[in-house]
Amino acid sequence: TQLLVGWGAATVLAVALLYSRQRRNQLVWFGVAWFFLPQLLPLAAPVLPFTLPHRLYVPTVGLLIAMFEVDWFKSLSFRTLPAAVMAAVVVILVVLTRQQLPAFADRVTFWEQAVAAAPQASFARANLGRIYLLEGRLADAQRESEATVALNPWQYAAHNNLGVIAERRGRIDEAEAHYRQELSYHLYDHAFFNLGNLYFKRGQPDRAAWFWRQAIATNPNYLDAYVNLAAFSRQRGNEAEVQYYLREFTRRGGTLE
Repeated sequence: TQLLVGWGAATVLAVALLYSRQRRNQLVWFGVAWFFLPQLLPLAAPVLPFTLPHRLYVPTVGLLIAMFEVDWFKSLSFRTLPAAVMAAVVVILVVLTRQQLPAFADRVTFWEQAVAAAPQASFARANLGRIYLLEGRLADAQRESEATVALNPWQYAAHNNLGVIAERRGRIDEAEAHYRQELSYHLYDHAFFNLGNLYFKRGQPDRAAWFWRQAIATNPNYLDAYVNLAAFSRQRGNEAEVQYYLREFTRRGGTLE
């Protein structure tokens, strides 16, 4: 339904612009480009997390630029617009806003609403899976994470989530495969850290330390990695490294107890 409404509104705007004699084509095309280019970027680089089209606020400005080139909008005078019309617009916006408020009740509700509104959006499903994981709802987390990779195998963090689920269920080899799959797509700090922890549990501390260092190289503020590396260095009797990692830990906001 929402998709049909969107296409319908776009069609009405296109027709209105086509029949607008006073339109300035340069501004129309500028507005259209402003709106669509951020939406096309993820198609060119689907594995980059910062290209995900989950923000429409700035692109919508481009839509408004194009919309105000319609003759009817140009002819409006807000000083002479009837007060009843202005009041009706305000009431409609208030009602629409109140309808959306329940979605912000908590993080689970927010992402469940997002998935319900856009079930084909791998980004929304990945986040819902992550939230279920944080809530300890492993079955729900696995369902959403598997649905995510079915929609988009390259979705950021999805394989890491599946790795965490598998590891909590004792399926260590499966967890390792998911972490490595994540890292084959993205240099993801959590995947490096989790893989390091997995190897440490397997009795491979040197291999674990390498992955913890990669987590820091990817994200210099990954505090837990500094703690693990300090403990690893202490086991190796390297006090200079211990002090280095602890200094970095506190310098970046960590607190020593």
